[in-house]
Amino acid sequence: MRESVAKRIVREMFYKECVAAWLTLDEIREGSILTLLGEEPRELPYIDDIGFKRHQVKSVENDWDTFALQQQMMREEGWGVSLYSGEMVDYLKIMLHKHGRFVVLNMDIEGSYRNNLDPSMTSVVQFCCDNPRTVVGTYSTIGRSIHPVWEGIKGLSLLMWLVPDMVRKLLAAVSYGYSETDCTQSVRFTLRDVFWIASQLEHMTQASVVQGHIQRSGFDRFNEAYSSLWDFVMSHPHKTLRVKGLFDVVQWWRNEEPVLASHERLPKIPIRITKLMHVYYNARPPWSQRCFFCMYEVRENHAIAVQSVLSNLCRMFIDQRFTYVDRGGSRRDFDLACASTKSVHRFELWKGSRMYDSFQSRKLKPGVYRGD
Repeated sequence: MRESVAKRIVREMFYKECVAAWLTLDEIREGSILTLLGEEPRELPYIDDIGFKRHQVKSVENDWDTFALQQQMMREEGWGVSLYSGEMVDYLKIMLHKHGRFVVLNMDIEGSYRNNLDPSMTSVVQFCCDNPRTVVGTYSTIGRSIHPVWEGIKGLSLLMWLVPDMVRKLLAAVSYGYSETDCTQSVRFTLRDVFWIASQLEHMTQASVVQGHIQRSGFDRFNEAYSSLWDFVMSHPHKTLRVKGLFDVVQWWRNEEPVLASHERLPKIPIRITKLMHVYYNARPPWSQRCFFCMYEVRENHAIAVQSVLSNLCRMFIDQRFTYVDRGGSRRDFDLACASTKSVHRFELWKGSRMYDSFQSRKLKPGVYRGD
């Protein structure tokens, strides 16, 4: 299958600007990489250049015809990698039971973040718990589904509760980044990013439970408060929901539920994202892709409150330049710190009753408990 120019450039960014720059030579020599090679092994030259040995490369493929093609090319061209047939999420769970170790997880899965990546993210973060420093690449297609936008509004309520001082800066910065590209719906695209940010906190907190870093009760308190908050938002609909209106509802909930809303009840977790690169690129028409390249670190003796983990991630998102690659392969990087927050309170998040009538938020998939 012909690959878009932008896709090739973004792959090179991941391996050269993230994996090679963030990991030490010893980590590369001793660690393994999990990826999806697809119909052609386009990633192998980059993997070779960085210093990974071929036997350290594991590839998963869920399409049987593509897997058969990979086996044929493996025999004819001598790739020297390990091939597995099946779903990525199932492979991750098997490897967790076997205490598999990876320093790079390149999750180049076709489809939306909500349906194709999010269900496996707690397992992904568990791998990061087994390896103190792990580079993870996630890619998702920006399609027409409205559910990721609704998930973003839900995630925005979480941010307004836990890190209210960061919200306007984040919305202003990311929407500004999109406005400098070909994107014509900058607020909706920004909400998809907010969903990713909020989901990272959920998965890191849940992974902290299944890895035994925190008690289940800590995650339950977090979940109970978040569920209460969202139920409150959904029970107070707006004909046109704007940023200010959602802020007002969140503050109303905090006044109504002071115990649930207290930050003092929330757990401290040892997992955090310490490096981030986010990229938006135009793939084959009419599709666009959003990519998040992160390094997760675990500091078992330095757990911090979930709101601090979230605040640090938001700050990283703002401080990191917004990278855009157009269909012709031209790259541009935008400084987000200059974005104005002046009109953020008027951003229109949703209009009409459809969200309040139809939205069913996704359920977190559990990770793998070591005793299973």
